[in-house]
Amino acid sequence: RANAWLELALGTCFCSACLSRARTLGIAGPALQARIQQRVRQYLAAPVDASADQAQSWMGADLLADPQWHAYHQMRQARVTEVVAAIRQALPAPIALSVIPTTQRPTAACWMEGTDLAALAQVADHLEIPFYEPTAQRVGADALDTCSRIPEALRHKVRAILRPGPPDLGDGAELAQALRLLAQQGIRDWGFYNYGLLRKQHWQAVGNLLNR
Repeated sequence: RANAWLELALGTCFCSACLSRARTLGIAGPALQARIQQRVRQYLAAPVDASADQAQSWMGADLLADPQWHAYHQMRQARVTEVVAAIRQALPAPIALSVIPTTQRPTAACWMEGTDLAALAQVADHLEIPFYEPTAQRVGADALDTCSRIPEALRHKVRAILRPGPPDLGDGAELAQALRLLAQQGIRDWGFYNYGLLRKQHWQAVGNLLNR
């Protein structure tokens, strides 16, 4: 059964390009790869499945215990930021670059995909965050944490994407509350996902809300 710890371990890339970059940063990539492989083999050989909270705790403990694995993820984040910066530089100035930095839930887990929110806010014109949550309270809590990770002077770059229908904010009252909580964090630009997944009643709720 999949879990966050196992996905992180299996998703850590040790291709020749990553190992070469790690070497220039003083990270012993092959040794790190061997340690992760050993941990994965040990887990897969055991007759147990980790629960979600156990896997999250294992992940944090492993990253604290292995500074090289932590540094390896920082290396991945820096590379993603460099790519986004290069795209921004290549685009004509009038064209804004909006980046969806993650599909992880909650947004704080974006580092698993190589995202550094604060660094991306420096180089992109907008960060469009998928606040895909089932309740307004979870949207508000995620927005609070997300904005706290971005320098205050750059928080105006944050935009929200909401799903105003199952499995998320399924009624107009919940959606309205989510927008109020986003506004409290200074997030006033938002969009909705996805036309093809929503029933007419959900779009009517959106329309009624926007026409107030």
